[in-house]
Amino acid sequence: MAPVQDENWFRAASIMHGGRMMVADGSLPLVRDRTLIGAIGVAGATDEEDLAIAEAGVAAL
Repeated sequence: MAPVQDENWFRAASIMHGGRMMVADGSLPLVRDRTLIGAIGVAGATDEEDLAIAEAGVAAL
């Protein structure tokens, strides 16, 4: 699977937001009613652990 930053939808979203949107391992978008409302990002552990913690944060919201 290609990294999300290589996908066309991400490139379009980044352009639409003036380049103020970035993606990194351990980060997830927060979407409500098909609208991007924010993001959650975690760093400091392995990529897999960062992602698991970010997923737990999204689930808690």
